[in-house]
Order: sequence, then C-alpha cells, then structure tokens
Amino acid sequence: MHRFSSILEARSSVWVAAGYVFRVALFLSPFPTVKLIIKKKSTGSYSAFTYVCTILNCVVWTFYGVRLDPNNKFLLTYINGVGILVHSAYLTIHYLHASNHEKGRVVIMKVASLLTMSIIIASAMFLVPQNDRVTAVGWICGVVNIVMHAAPLSVVKQVISSNDVSGMPFLVSFFSLLNSAIWLAFSALHKDAKVTMIPNGVATAFGVIEVLVYLMYFDNTGGNGSEDHSEPMARMEHITA
Repeated sequence: MHRFSSILEARSSVWVAAGYVFRVALFLSPFPTVKLIIKKKSTGSYSAFTYVCTILNCVVWTFYGVRLDPNNKFLLTYINGVGILVHSAYLTIHYLHASNHEKGRVVIMKVASLLTMSIIIASAMFLVPQNDRVTAVGWICGVVNIVMHAAPLSVVKQVISSNDVSGMPFLVSFFSLLNSAIWLAFSALHKDAKVTMIPNGVATAFGVIEVLVYLMYFDNTGGNGSEDHSEPMARMEHITA
C-alpha cells in the first residue's frame, strides 16, 4: 500500500507540474491577438471579456492559495500572479486601442469584475464557516472556469456559419484543451481533487469541440487560420484556468 501511495503521489506531482506549465502557456497564448491589435491600432471586433474573466479567475485562485491552501501557497500565488500581470497588460493595451464605445464596455466589465471579486472574498471570509471555506471557494473557482470556457462557443457558432476559422485563435483553444485535460487527469488521480473534476471535465469538452471545429473548417480558410487577414470575423477569444 505504501508503494502504491508513493507511485500515485509521484504521478500526481508530474500532472501538477505539467498543469502549471500549460497554465502559463495558456496565459501567454493570446499574445498574437494583442500583437495584431497593436499593429492595427484598433481592437476591431475583439472583446476584452476574456481578459477580465481571467484576471478575476486568477485573483480568486490567489486568494484560495494565500488563505486556504498553505501547502500550495507559493505555486498558486506565483502562477496566478503571472496571469494577473499578463492579462492586466493585455487589458490595458486593449483599452488604449479601443473605440469610445468599447472603452465604456471595458470599464463596465472591470467594475462588474471588481464587485464580483469583492462579493466572493467577503462571502468566503464572513459568511462561510471556516471548515467549509476550502470547498466553497474551490467550487466558486470551478464555476468561474466554466463561465470562461463557455464564452468561446460564440466563436464556434460563428465559424460554422461563416465556414471561416480565421477569427478563432487556435493557440488559445489548443492550450486551453491541454490545460483542462491535464487538470482533469490530476483530478482522476488525486482523491481530494474531486472539486476540480467537473469544471475541468466541462472545460475539456469545450476544448475538444473548439479544436475539432477548427480542424473541420481549417481548409475552408485556404489553409490559413491566422487572425491577421480577417479581423472583423473575430468576436471573442478565451482563457481558462
């Protein structure tokens, strides 16, 4: 039994390490879109929704690590701190190149995000009994993940209707799938990680759908799935945790 536990712990550690690597890759994957925004000096039809959601997700996970999971405090704080910094930079660039109407939407989303963060943290600290906080906040993090992974379905619908994948950032979808699949595998290996199984299972399913749709419609774009030639087609890119 001791030998089996050691093997299971070793495997879990490998999955966790891989999960953190792909999580950082996921944070960096929107860079081509941001680079395009800088080049065009316009956000076009791109939305800042995913940047705001990612920041919210990272803040909640940072709170979880700092206050509720001291054993993983350093990793959770470091990894999600990278996400907060990177996506705050993305959001700033998006705002600076946005139209006045889009800037208004960004401000509204940011205010809503701040209110959401405040409600989550205040509820966890003052309304949830201390013994239940780890599970409660863990489920909240999972719900935020599901919301973020549900957003790209609007892109999938547009790709199907237009027969054009140029508005779908493939790297984001690809690393989203890998990240979710890794954490789903960890959930299956680790008996205490059931709270992450449902959110990452849903996120993995969304990632599979996105990648399959991209592969199905890639040839219709003339073999070029880059975003550079069809900015108006892009509606929303996505990120998860």
